[in-house]
Amino acid sequence: MNIQELILTHYKSRDFIQQHSYFIENPQFLPELIEVAHSDLNYPFPQYASWWLFHIARSDSKVLLPYQNQLIDGVLENENVSVLRNSMGVLLELPMTEYKEGFLLDRLFHFFQSDKYKVAIEVYALYLLIDFTKKYPEIKQEIIEIIKIKEEKPHTPALKMGIKNYLKATKSIPI
Repeated sequence: MNIQELILTHYKSRDFIQQHSYFIENPQFLPELIEVAHSDLNYPFPQYASWWLFHIARSDSKVLLPYQNQLIDGVLENENVSVLRNSMGVLLELPMTEYKEGFLLDRLFHFFQSDKYKVAIEVYALYLLIDFTKKYPEIKQEIIEIIKIKEEKPHTPALKMGIKNYLKATKSIPI
């Protein structure tokens, strides 16, 4: 059974999320899952494939390490907000890598400072920027300035918590 058939079989079922364990037990199917997640296929395929990837990462992120570059490419190239949210959640579970580091850093800044993305993407971008801030302390000032602008407008509790967590994680880094 291919990934699309698997999604069609399970995406409306209550046990959909639990199906992620199939890929942990059968990692040979991960390349196809990643391909579907980052594809231009119609709903429900990229959305649900990326959701499985998110749950795989949360359960056993080490199985995704061989595909980390592809997962980063997905964040860099995709504009589907559901796929982006799930893909960024996957990256949060993986260690930082130098693969396309500059492009990813630019993309994360774009997600965080833009108001066109859903709050989960903004918050995930901010969380991913924590490791970048630890590696490149000089970016903290720019992130703080974006935070100040965001705090001038009404924002969600999730963004408020994301900002609080970023500031706490980077408080020892001087500006």
